[in-house]
Amino acid sequence: MSTIKEDMPQFRIGHRYVHRTKDGQRLAVIHGDCLGHGFDGVICGHIHSACLEDHAPVRVLNTGCWTHPPGTFLVETADGCWQLRDGHGRRLA
Repeated sequence: MSTIKEDMPQFRIGHRYVHRTKDGQRLAVIHGDCLGHGFDGVICGHIHSACLEDHAPVRVLNTGCWTHPPGTFLVETADGCWQLRDGHGRRLA
């Protein structure tokens, strides 16, 4: 199986992005640990330990570090669930 580095898609880097989840929540996608602006949660990669946490009423989805092999990333499934995966595509607990 290939690693995330070998299969890295082309994408633009921006300061912020708003992701709307399958259930209609608005998540701020940022690099850093700032909250606010009426979002239901935040997706960030500033803290290098990946996590999926609920701190009511805010959801924290941290991608972890993409640059330290094998890397980690987040996936929102078709049914609206969030998964944390490593750079080989394996689901993490």
